[in-house]
Amino acid sequence: MRYFSLLVFTLLLGCSGNDTPVDTNTITEPTPVAIPLDRQESGDASIDAIRTEYGRIEDQFEKRMLQQRNVDYHCDELDGIIQLHTENGKIVLALNQYKDGTQQTTTDRWYFKDEQLIFQLSETNSWQLDGPMMQDSNGNMIPGVKNTTAQYRYYVKDGTVFKFLKKKYDHYTHKVDNVNPDAVPMEEMTTNGELPFRFGLAKQAIEDGEVACDFFTSIE
Repeated sequence: MRYFSLLVFTLLLGCSGNDTPVDTNTITEPTPVAIPLDRQESGDASIDAIRTEYGRIEDQFEKRMLQQRNVDYHCDELDGIIQLHTENGKIVLALNQYKDGTQQTTTDRWYFKDEQLIFQLSETNSWQLDGPMMQDSNGNMIPGVKNTTAQYRYYVKDGTVFKFLKKKYDHYTHKVDNVNPDAVPMEEMTTNGELPFRFGLAKQAIEDGEVACDFFTSIE
């Protein structure tokens, strides 16, 4: 019994003696998470107020806390849908997407406060054949493709656009050094203050519960 006790004591002593001190020089700081552009503080009170409300609405949307109803429309080659999202009976977000033919898709996101538009984020994605023939994973030869993305941001106050930002970039399936979309700078565009043309789609969906196809024959 004395032998067993001595053995346990020796093992415990040996374990405590093998503790390796932590080298604080090897501790690395966690990589900071990049803040999306539309949630960053700009230093402009009007823009930051909009971005704060944008973030709040997006959080509610992602948590599925908003009520939703859909408005579909089919106008010749255009097949689209507008999702209307409400909070406490008031519209706070409208999402629109339609395909214009087979090579272009357009999306719009409209954000509201007190049922007044405060921000519109629009994106157009199009593609075309471009570049050399490539072999896919099944051994088939396929042509290269160029994808073009254009984003537009409209900041609105009292029914007037007071800031308009744009960025555009290309992505090629045959290249490995494509640009990082987050690294593409925004370009500030001039604006006459008028609301974007496609906001009329949201107004029709909200006010009439439908989209009139003659909207797309209007001059943008």
